[in-house]
Amino acid sequence: KVSIPASLARIEEKAFYECNKLKSVTFSENSNLLSIGKSAFINISIENIKIPSSVIQIEDSAFSNCKNLKTVIFSDNSELISIGKSAFESSSVKTVTIPPNVIQIKEKAFFNCEKLESVTFSDNSELISIGKSVFENTAIESIFIPSGVVEIKKETFSDCKNLKSVMLPANLTKIS
Repeated sequence: KVSIPASLARIEEKAFYECNKLKSVTFSENSNLLSIGKSAFINISIENIKIPSSVIQIEDSAFSNCKNLKTVIFSDNSELISIGKSAFESSSVKTVTIPPNVIQIKEKAFFNCEKLESVTFSDNSELISIGKSVFENTAIESIFIPSGVVEIKKETFSDCKNLKSVMLPANLTKIS
């Protein structure tokens, strides 16, 4: 078990890399954490994570290959603006609600999350760009893309065998 104190501003690259017996990560209620570093929690055994509202960036592969990770919760007042490449790749996340301040979801953020059935965006979403292969090989059945999205990069929905409906915004200018 790891309890992250309120005083910590950044979890550095590979801080808990491959600590595969680690089953719990909690953050102080008044957390000042701004960034979760590259590969910080790769291949650990957590089942859920509640990201503090103060976090503005989840870097590349931060929670990649967390096979037991089923639930990712973002605080209602989340300040998150960026979800890095492969941030949750190959995890067991079932549903995710993307916080409104997120402007970009980078390449393969949820790639190979075979149990991911539902992705929800808030009505006031500031999302602009969805990277390559972000939802590739997931179980998503339908998705409503926010109105601010102008670009969806290639292979975003590749191998989504359950996908039945994608609602695209009027402002969309490019699907690669």
